[in-house]
Amino acid sequence: MKSYSVTLIASLFGIIFGFIFEPIIGSIFKKEISDINTALLISEIVQIVFMFVIIFLLSYLLYIFTRHHNEFTEANKNVLHKLGADVSYYPVGDNTDNLYKKMSEIVENSHSEVLMISSHYLQVESMPDDRVKNSRARMEFYELIEKKLRKNQDNNYKFKRIIQIPNEMDITDINDSIYIKHMKLLSDYGECVPELICLKQCDVYANSTYYLVDKRILLWQIIGKEPNKDNVFTLGYFIFENMNEDFIKEFSNFFHRIDAHSNLVPKNTFD
Repeated sequence: MKSYSVTLIASLFGIIFGFIFEPIIGSIFKKEISDINTALLISEIVQIVFMFVIIFLLSYLLYIFTRHHNEFTEANKNVLHKLGADVSYYPVGDNTDNLYKKMSEIVENSHSEVLMISSHYLQVESMPDDRVKNSRARMEFYELIEKKLRKNQDNNYKFKRIIQIPNEMDITDINDSIYIKHMKLLSDYGECVPELICLKQCDVYANSTYYLVDKRILLWQIIGKEPNKDNVFTLGYFIFENMNEDFIKEFSNFFHRIDAHSNLVPKNTFD
């Protein structure tokens, strides 16, 4: 079907160009050949040949373009297939509510585990401004986590968070009251069921923050840094849903490698 379309388009262009150049070709031969009938005949032959040459060239060019377009489209499909069927980006700022509503939906619908790695290599503020940091949707997200843990504490539901932080920085230096409350909740659970719910701490292995949910969904934080300052903050999140098993396995393995070098944050840390 596509080859017929290409040929039809090329033929139309050939006919159009043939009509455009017919007066030009005709005038050339009329000047060179005295017999008007012979000149017209040769002019018509040249016009037809010229038209077929144009059709051939355009057909070839359109074929090359279509083939490369199909290859590019197929390559994109392969990338999406390898990474995940659904990829979306949620910026922080005016659209913060959309981000945290989506994160709340994912955590609420999780069945078995949420594994989280947070990097605080230079981080003092987790959000770019107080308006975003104290947004209602963000508070509701952490409230939902608390309800989820309370509801599933007897169902072998896992919720683990590892904080990567340099030795010269204390975990309580993080200037974020909502986040501190969340970490205190996890450290309290860690006293009782550390194999299921806990907060752990380690040195920085990778300046990256991400969530793994049910070995199927990846939430990957994109960070920004203020020029000439140490503060880094969240710009937004890429969310990959229905992830390819091999791809998400790399993130899972990385989490467990860091977990092996992490220590439980004591319950009284945030008192």
